[in-house]
This record gives sequence, C-alpha cells and structure tokens, in this order.
Amino acid sequence: MKYIVGIDEAGRGPLAGPVTVAAVTAPASNFQFRISRHFRGIKDSKQLPASQRVNWFNVLKSNSDLICVASSVSHKIIDRKGITYATRLAVKRCVKKLEERFKVQDLGFRILLDGLLKAPKEYRQETIIKGDEKIPIIAAASIIAKVTRDRKM
Repeated sequence: MKYIVGIDEAGRGPLAGPVTVAAVTAPASNFQFRISRHFRGIKDSKQLPASQRVNWFNVLKSNSDLICVASSVSHKIIDRKGITYATRLAVKRCVKKLEERFKVQDLGFRILLDGLLKAPKEYRQETIIKGDEKIPIIAAASIIAKVTRDRKM
C-alpha cells in the first residue's frame, strides 16, 4: 500500500444542487506522523463554522504532501438516475482523477470511505460509519467536498 485515501460526500440530503464527493490522498509511509502533523484539530465539515471550513480547505489544498480532488454530479443526473447512482459516479470519478494525477493504474490505494459510500470493486477499501467524525483523512475529504459544493451553489 502506497497511499491512504479518505473519501466523503456533501449534498446527499439537500433537495437542490449537485452531490459532491472529495478524495484526499496522503502517502502511507509514516502515516501516523502525517496525521498528527497535517490534521491536528480537524473535524467533520458539519461540525465546523463556514469560516473554519474555508480555512481548512485552503490549508489542505496548499499542502504539498496531500492530493485533493473532487467531483460533482448534477441534479439532472440525480433526478434521472437517483442519488445512489450519482454518488457512486462521483466516487468513481475521484478515483479516476487520482489515477490520472499519478499517471498510474494501480496506485496501491487503501481507500477509507464515510458512511455507506463504496469505491469501485477493484480497490482495497473500508467503509466506516461516521468516518468523518473518527478518521482525520475522511474529515479532510468532507471539508473539501462541502466547500467545493458550497462554491458551486
């Protein structure tokens, strides 16, 4: 395993706008050290005021050790195919963006997903209920997803 990936979504509950999924990736080597250094004090996006979410968004995006990607699926697709389809599509797009970013097919990802999210079957993954409250890299993904979606709205 070369990379840890946290994935979360924003916009699953609202009646308007897109669903947005974000993935935050960090090198797996020395990961515990990286957690304490990069994610100290981070919380799930729902537990932060908007100003703190934006501050964390900027910190995460500017951190050279992290790769942050997001994908939004429009309300039109949600209305036509359903929220589950749209969310899975956004997860798949995020993973594809990571593959393109690294220019490799098999990156050795270990994907940690919040709630009921699922990545494509070919990836080693673990879904964690309330992962955005328990796992810092998933909390980071929740912030990237929420701020990205808020800016679209």
